[in-house]
This record gives sequence, structure tokens and C-alpha cells, in this order.
Amino acid sequence: MPDKTTNSNEARAKALADRLRDLQARRQRAAEAIREADNEAAEIRSRQDALAVAVVAEDEESTKKMADLQDSLLAATRRVEVSRIAVSKLGEEIARTEKEHSEAVRHIHLAEAEEYARKRHEIEAQIEGAMDVLLERLEDLKRVDNLQRQQLYRAGDEYALARHQVDRTIASWLTGKLGGAKGYLPLAVDYQHQGRHGLPELDPMLRSPRKSLAAIAAIEAPSAPRESDAAATSEPEEGHSPSSSQKGHTSPHSPGPDDAGSSGSEGKAPTKRKNIRPPDGRVK
Repeated sequence: MPDKTTNSNEARAKALADRLRDLQARRQRAAEAIREADNEAAEIRSRQDALAVAVVAEDEESTKKMADLQDSLLAATRRVEVSRIAVSKLGEEIARTEKEHSEAVRHIHLAEAEEYARKRHEIEAQIEGAMDVLLERLEDLKRVDNLQRQQLYRAGDEYALARHQVDRTIASWLTGKLGGAKGYLPLAVDYQHQGRHGLPELDPMLRSPRKSLAAIAAIEAPSAPRESDAAATSEPEEGHSPSSSQKGHTSPHSPGPDDAGSSGSEGKAPTKRKNIRPPDGRVK
């Protein structure tokens, strides 16, 4: 809302602007009077020149007309002089009024600048208050972060105290909010992601502690043996031939290729003994 000083300056500036327009109009009329009087004087001189011969001849009527033209010429000349004086005086008055008007307008701008300074102070005070709250909440966040990490460590997460430091998360968030194109701080920010992510989106410690511990346990658990490895180390049951997965593997407990009753070399089936028929026809 404009104060009384601003209203007073605006009223004075308006009055001076009106006076300035009036003075300029009067000077314009005076300038037109000068042109009219000059034209009239030129016409009178032309008529005097036409009567000059008759006046020299002492023509009474021409002499009387010459006298009348001379009076009219003096009047026109006088009007020109007066109008020129008026133009000069009006010019000086216009210059003073323009100066006063400019000063009044300058005071209007100064009053508005002072009003904006008051608004600026209010905004900065609000920013300062918001910053105090922000700093207080950031300290709360760091305190909660420390307590959370201690509990995770006690729950078995041995990397909880060193993983995802909260200071880096806060710095990344503030960089996105205050840097980049906004230009509040001279910080380099990825153009595609500047200021688009909120603090909860940037904080990996918001992930469920139970899920985090489950993921760690899954990573640290020994891997289960594969079926092919288990089949390779098991012995074939009696009456069953070795499966395709067992071919090419020798059990450490099976007899070697030189032992009696062995099935032969690796990868070969055992051979049957041939029956030899002697000359007498009996089988041995």
C-alpha cells in the first residue's frame, strides 16, 4: 500500500505534468502568432512597395494608404516581438517546470524503492527463519541417522556405519535445489536431474532395514552345490548303468583299471568272457 508521502509525490507530479502541458500549449500558440504576424508584415511591405511610385508622385490617396500600411506594419512587428518574448519566457518556465516534475517523479521512484526495501527485508527475515528451521531439522536428521546406523550395526549389518553417508546425501540434495540454472550457488548440476528429486528420493537409508539385512544375508550365504556336481560325486546304484552325467568321472572308491573285476578303462563298458568249445564238444 502506498504511504502518504508517495501519494503526495504522485499528486505533485500530476499537477506539474498538467502545468507543463499548459505551458507547452501556450508556447505553441505564441509561436503560431509569430508566424502569422511575420506573414502579415511581409504582405504589408509588399503593398507598400506597390504604392511607392504613387507616394513619390505625391498622390494624396496613395499617401494616406501608405500611412495606414505603416501603422499596420508597426502593429504586426510589435506582435512579433511580443510573441517572441512570450516564447522565450514560456520556454524558461517550461524548463523550470520540467525540472520540478522530474524531481517529483524521482521522489516517487525513491518512495517505491523504499517500499520494496521493506518488502525485501520481510522476505529475507522469512528466509532466515526458514534457514534456521532447515538447519535445525538437518541436525535432527544427522542425529536420527547416527542412531539408525547403530541399531543396524547391532542387528548384524557390519557396514552400516560407513555406508551411504548422510552428509553426501544432504550435499547432493542442496546442490540440486540451489545450483544449476537457478544460479543461487555456482554449483555444477546434471541438467536432466537438477532439482527434480526430493530428499526422500535421494536417501538410500530410507530402505527397509529388514530388506537390507535380507539382501546382505543372501549375498554372504554360501552357494548351494549344483546337481551336476552332486551327481558326479555319487556312486551308481547296483543294477543301474552309469548315467550320461557320470560318464568320464571315476569314483575315488571304485577299483582302478588294473584291479580284477574292473569295468575297464575310463568310459568303456566291461567285456564278457567268450566260451571256447573244445574238440570234444564240451564247453569249458
